[in-house]
Amino acid sequence: MLTFNEMREQVGENGRISVLLGNGFSRSWRDEPFRYETLYQAANFGDRDQEIRRLFEALTTQDFEKVTSRLEASRDLMRLYLNDLELMERLDDDAGRIKDGLVAAIANTHPSRPNEVTEDEYRHVREFFSKFTNIYTVNYDLLMYWARNQNDVAPTEWDTDDGFREDQLWVGPETDQEVFFLHGALHLYEALEGVKKHSFSRYGQPIIDKVQENLQEDIFPLFVSEPTSDAKLSRITGNPYLSYCLRKLRREEGRMFIVGHGFADVDRHIFEAIDHSNISHVYVSIYGVPNSDDNRQIRASAGAWMQSDDREVSFVRANSVPMWRDV
Repeated sequence: MLTFNEMREQVGENGRISVLLGNGFSRSWRDEPFRYETLYQAANFGDRDQEIRRLFEALTTQDFEKVTSRLEASRDLMRLYLNDLELMERLDDDAGRIKDGLVAAIANTHPSRPNEVTEDEYRHVREFFSKFTNIYTVNYDLLMYWARNQNDVAPTEWDTDDGFREDQLWVGPETDQEVFFLHGALHLYEALEGVKKHSFSRYGQPIIDKVQENLQEDIFPLFVSEPTSDAKLSRITGNPYLSYCLRKLRREEGRMFIVGHGFADVDRHIFEAIDHSNISHVYVSIYGVPNSDDNRQIRASAGAWMQSDDREVSFVRANSVPMWRDV
């Protein structure tokens, strides 16, 4: 496997390379807030809380999307075999409670203030981001958004366009957008005018506070939390912001570095977009023992989904990637 610096040498000083962030990016800053276990413990499923938690226990998982997937699959089978409308409605309702519970749990466990990230950590991660042409992420959290707004932290010349303009309204196709939240994010929400964002401010109300206030009024962030890749793709294509971001990924060229992603089948639509792009070389970070079961699965999926006669796939040691601190 390559080191991060060896990857950079292959790309060259002026070579085009973009980055795709997975949950490992955020967990490499602080593990606890971004683990399934943390989210599960913080979740509240309302008056069905005990029953839904028994579902998680029966399926021996704390992965919200896996449980939702099983509920929706059961509903579809029920339609074929029993056609029990009352039970199908209950399954749908529980699936909705789990999706809403995930959103609220992410908001409630998320670091509440940008100053929880140190200036030295911001400096490292901004230096990391400055090496890439475009930034794509499947993460909902605010870490990357906070980092790109620390304009007084080196490298101060690094700046990016997220496609939002006056009144924090997204007008991406009319901009030079370089930052793409492929599955939405905590600071994004849908309004009558279109997709808007809660803007970063050093002195105004923190974004997390705004999000939690909105949740009390049943105003949810723009999230893609569907339990299958096909369902996620359907949600994406029905939203102008999300569909534009995915189209930009499909049109990406040069090289791409994928960091902190587990290559689960539920995100296959992301890798199919890369497979249809003009990207010539994909670099995938590997965390921990290269031949562990999880890493063998990542390497097999990366090769199967993206490698071709016109595209090479290489692997990079995650412990060589200077995202939040020196390595």
